[in-house]
Amino acid sequence: MGWLKKAELCVGCKEKKTRRILEGKPVCAYCQLKVKAYREGVRNCPVDGTAMEKHAKYDFIIDKCPTCNGVWLDAGEMDIIEGVVIAAVAERSFAAH
Repeated sequence: MGWLKKAELCVGCKEKKTRRILEGKPVCAYCQLKVKAYREGVRNCPVDGTAMEKHAKYDFIIDKCPTCNGVWLDAGEMDIIEGVVIAAVAERSFAAH
């Protein structure tokens, strides 16, 4: 991934301006995450074998089983979730004072 000098419209969603480059094209963070999810391929649920659905959230991808509602996180994704939660709690605490 590279960076543009000037923000351009994302070729994926055509809504957000971005400086990110993916394969020579401007792509926002969310669309870049969707590309990553697509390239990962389908995982089957370790509990019931059903093909899991991919959900792009923040900077990670959650694989969720539509049958049993179980979730699968890749290495490091729990740390990202914890960071998001800690930041949200800190922001809420700061706003309350």
